[in-house]
Amino acid sequence: MGQRLSFAEVNPLSKDIVELIIDENTLVSIEMVEEFDIYIEQNFKHKIGILMNKINDYKYSFEAKLTLGSLPMIQAVAILNYSNAGISDSHSIEQIRALDNLNTKLFSGLELARDQAINWLVKELT
Repeated sequence: MGQRLSFAEVNPLSKDIVELIIDENTLVSIEMVEEFDIYIEQNFKHKIGILMNKINDYKYSFEAKLTLGSLPMIQAVAILNYSNAGISDSHSIEQIRALDNLNTKLFSGLELARDQAINWLVKELT
């Protein structure tokens, strides 16, 4: 059963992996990132993987870009993009956060790579 946050749906895919689907036309703020981090801290006591399903169009504030994915228990983030704008935004975040050495990988939703993204997360968590 999924969990509704103020800006997104969180769907557990396994005991170690959750899917995050952010609402259409949202500007993700640092407060929203903190809300997601609190959800993770309250529901997990071990390393997890996140499937960022970017099926909707949304943007991140600069502050959100600086903090997302920083929670130590987040082991890996698979980003499933469906548009060139989504890919560009994902690359922008990777560049901004390059020094943080986050464990992320991009996948194409247009190439039906959701299963590949989940399999990558499983591998990263073992």
